Amino acid sequence: MAESLTQKITQPLESSWLEVSERTLILMKGPDCEDLLQRISTNDVLSLNSGHPVQTILTNERGRIIDVVVVVKLPHGDLLVSGQSTEPERVLEWLEKFIIMEDVRVTSVIREYRHVIVLGQPLKETAGKGIVEFKEALGKALLQHCIVPTAHWRQFLEDVLEKSAAPMDRNDYESFRIESRIPAWPFELSENFNPLEARLEQLVSWTKGCYVGQEVIARLDTYKKVQKYLTVLECSERPEEIPVRMFRREEEAGVLTSVAEGKGEEGVHGLGYVKSDVKPGEVLLVKSGSGTLEAKVRG
Repeated sequence: MAESLTQKITQPLESSWLEVSERTLILMKGPDCEDLLQRISTNDVLSLNSGHPVQTILTNERGRIIDVVVVVKLPHGDLLVSGQSTEPERVLEWLEKFIIMEDVRVTSVIREYRHVIVLGQPLKETAGKGIVEFKEALGKALLQHCIVPTAHWRQFLEDVLEKSAAPMDRNDYESFRIESRIPAWPFELSENFNPLEARLEQLVSWTKGCYVGQEVIARLDTYKKVQKYLTVLECSERPEEIPVRMFRREEEAGVLTSVAEGKGEEGVHGLGYVKSDVKPGEVLLVKSGSGTLEAKVRG
């Protein structure tokens, strides 16, 4: 693509799409599905209805991230859980771990659908033939998702996508994702980090009561104990490997988790977790091979 995605998505008549069918997709059936998710995830799932999906986070007992998901209530009452992880069986096992007395059945349906993300002008004609469409707010962006039954994929591709949007190169999406501070699994979303560090506090309900990891997350917030935050960085060049630790003089100051090449003169930019006392504009050092790179904090 001749222009950067940041430029592209600001033009109202243009859209781009990327297929992410490798991501977790789980169907939940049974009358207790919402109660289960309310008990084990960070957000208030009981506000769910067929027109308003809920973004929430599955966290472990230490308040660390298992997956960030969008829960969609289907017209017949079942729930579709769309995650970031590309290990659906791991997420499925996590859900099953907490099914005790509830009438809940969970199944991975990743093979039954094709999943695309749309950037730019949202697609307007996505309804019909079992297509599930929802919006997801992450970082500084609002993403449109279309989950299409495999049997109808070819028709959707020809009648909707090819007429309304251009296919997106995955490297371009990575550049856009990093510039928009969108965390991704397994780089920024993993059991190494918690929702507050990932700046996902908008996906945490502070009023609904207990959930798995709630006490840890509440304590971090109440006592201002979050020690690092996800941030965008400008790198002098691409490091030899990721993730890689960052330093302020001899003191460790964070970890660089993702990098992407910018367009033209934009250079290399990255996402990483830096200590809470690191200020925008500071330059951190990254050891790469036998040399040292610089990473300027943008915020």
